[in-house]
Amino acid sequence: MFKEIYFKSIFLIFILIMSFGCNNNGNNSTLAGAPGVGSVDLSVIVNLEPFQQAEKKFEEERQKLAMEYNELVKGLNDKQKESIQAQFQQKLAELQYSIVTPLQEKQKKAIEKVAKEEGLSVILDKTIVVCGVTDITDKVKKVFLGSDKEDKSPTPSPAEKTPARQLVGYLNQEKLYNIPKMKKAQEAYFKEFNEMQVKLEKTVKELYGDNSMPPAKILSDYQKKLDSKKAEIFKPVDDEINKAASDIAKEKNLIVVLDEINILYGGIDLTDEVVDKME
Repeated sequence: MFKEIYFKSIFLIFILIMSFGCNNNGNNSTLAGAPGVGSVDLSVIVNLEPFQQAEKKFEEERQKLAMEYNELVKGLNDKQKESIQAQFQQKLAELQYSIVTPLQEKQKKAIEKVAKEEGLSVILDKTIVVCGVTDITDKVKKVFLGSDKEDKSPTPSPAEKTPARQLVGYLNQEKLYNIPKMKKAQEAYFKEFNEMQVKLEKTVKELYGDNSMPPAKILSDYQKKLDSKKAEIFKPVDDEINKAASDIAKEKNLIVVLDEINILYGGIDLTDEVVDKME
C-alpha cells in the first residue's frame, strides 16, 4: 500500500532570459515584445468539424471492436483473455493512429504555412502565452479548413515574408531525463522512497494493524517528508540544467527557452548542447 506514482522532476518549464512585452491594453495580437513569435490556440483547431468527425468515427469503430472482443473472450480463462486483449489494444492504437495522424499532419502544415506567410520564426501553444505575440489561430483555422482558397477576389495570395530572427529555444525533456546525472538522482530518490515506505508501513502496522487505514495526518506528514527529500535530491541537477540552458540561450541571444512540447513550429533545439555541458 501507499504506493506513489512517480512523476518525473519537472525541472524546466521555461527559462526567461528577457521579458516579452505587452501593449498598453494587454492585447496579445501584436509583436510588442517578441518579434517573430506567434501562437495558436489548439483547442480551437481540435474542435473543428474534421476533428469532431474523426472522434465520432473512432468511437464508432472502438465500440465495434469492443463488441467483437466481448464475443471472442466468452468462456476463456484469464490468461487467454489477456492475450486477446493485447491484440485488440494494438488494433485500437492502430485505428486511432490512422484516423488522427492525417489531421495532425494537416494541422502542422497549416501552422507552418501561416507562419511563413507572416514571417514568424516560431509558433507557441497559446496556453503558455500571456501577451506580446501574434495570435494566428484564425488564419490557421482558415488554411486547415481550406476556406482561404474560397476567396474569389483578385488579390494574390500573400508572399512569404522573411522570417524574423529565432528568439526561442527549446529542450527535449525525455533526452534530459536520460543523462547520467539525472538517472543517478532518480536512483537516489527511489532508494529513499522505498526506505521511507518500509518505515511507514511498519509504523502503521504497529499502531493500527494490517488492514486499518492510518489517520490522514500520518499520510500527509509522510508525503511532505518525501516531497522535501525529492526536492533535495533533484535540485542540484535541476539547477545545473537550468544554468547550462541559460548560458547557451544568452550566447545565442534567445529571449526564452521552453519545453519542446510547447513549440508548434520553429525554435532552436538546445538539448544536445545542454547535455554536452552536463557531461
